[in-house]
Amino acid sequence: MSEDKGYSGNALDCLKKNNVKVGDSIKITADLTYSGILMPRYESSDDKHLVVKLGSGYNVGINVDEIQKIEIVSSSEVKPEQSEERKENPTLPKILLLS
Repeated sequence: MSEDKGYSGNALDCLKKNNVKVGDSIKITADLTYSGILMPRYESSDDKHLVVKLGSGYNVGINVDEIQKIEIVSSSEVKPEQSEERKENPTLPKILLLS
């Protein structure tokens, strides 16, 4: 899956036109003004809505046909996962952990 995380069709076109990526903090002007973080969607979802997580914690779906303007408040940086290297200390005793 690409960085667009499930968006396709009209919704994907809207995101690309406004240079918005999943995880960006955005402000959308439609019938009301919505501020929040652009959330990913299921791949099988329709192509007419963007999902935004509001500051209250609720998610809201916004029809792309009703969006008048999208502003990027702050852009997200995708950090590559770093695996922690386990360092063994040979002076410590070995144990067996049962759970």
